[in-house]
Amino acid sequence: LFLKLFVCSLSVLFCKMIIYRDLFSGDELCSDTFPMKVVNDVVFEFTGKHVVRKLGEVTLEGANPSAEEFDEGTEEQLESGIDIVLNHQLMEMPMYQDIKIFKDWIKEYMKKLVEKMKSDGESEESISNFKKNMQEYVSSLLKKDRFKELQFFSGPGDNAAEGQLAIVEYRQVSDTEQPIVMLIKQGLTVEKCVMNKEGSYTMEKTSAKEYYFAIVDMNDRLMFELNISKKNDFDSMLLKQLIAHASLDIVDEAAAEQSHMMIKQVEKYNEWNISAFVTSSGVRFLMLHTAKNDEGIKNFFIEIYEMYIKLAMNPFHRIGEKIESPAFHKRAQLYGRKYLLT
Repeated sequence: LFLKLFVCSLSVLFCKMIIYRDLFSGDELCSDTFPMKVVNDVVFEFTGKHVVRKLGEVTLEGANPSAEEFDEGTEEQLESGIDIVLNHQLMEMPMYQDIKIFKDWIKEYMKKLVEKMKSDGESEESISNFKKNMQEYVSSLLKKDRFKELQFFSGPGDNAAEGQLAIVEYRQVSDTEQPIVMLIKQGLTVEKCVMNKEGSYTMEKTSAKEYYFAIVDMNDRLMFELNISKKNDFDSMLLKQLIAHASLDIVDEAAAEQSHMMIKQVEKYNEWNISAFVTSSGVRFLMLHTAKNDEGIKNFFIEIYEMYIKLAMNPFHRIGEKIESPAFHKRAQLYGRKYLLT
């Protein structure tokens, strides 16, 4: 919770908003202006509101449009509905309320997603976990009493049929019935909406593979950091340092609960997954990554750990001091290209 609150405030300072687009259709389906949580690493659940507003008006989270603001005699056209649906012009698809049609769709869509994951080099373990978690998710949706209450929406574009369905379910949230919009995480791409110097917004598509690596000692001092990416124009180093440091308490808690050094994924902030490796002396290896690559990250950590042990045994190196060895930096870059970018 601290990580989300802390970094959320930083996002405002950096004037960025995250847009979630459909992987196959390219349609804009949601944004991080709405509260979101990840369920079982396969579903994003966005909390929306039912609103009444001027036709075409876009409402961000925190605004509270109400029909009371409009006089009965107003000539302005109004629209009502779920704010997420209205903002992103999603189209209702009542045909999928037929359970057979929905089953046929989800079967084909799952097959397409798995093929895409394989072509992107996802590990067998990741794909297996995805299938298992998706099976649990779909089974829960198909429960009779639940399925009949669901609504289905697609993107607004010409290729919407290629993409996923946004599934809406009303739930009690703080004594209020609110719409929850569910999207399959692996069926989305992430774009950053960035304010430029003129005050207008432009879109940056997130690279499929972006990594930031840091070594932090037991006293929370940054010893080493490395950008590992095929491009160098994504988020500033400062923001990534802050995200990594904000995750330290969560990493320490996870390390205390298990005996092995490798921690696959301890936290997630928007597109950044956070994985870690904790040495017996309490030094933390942190990896911020946009791509799921458990095996590659594990191998990278092992190689870096072996280099770190050799460095720590050097009588001229003091524990906790910043690692400035050009040879260490060069080898780390090589291992990054070998295990993370190939």
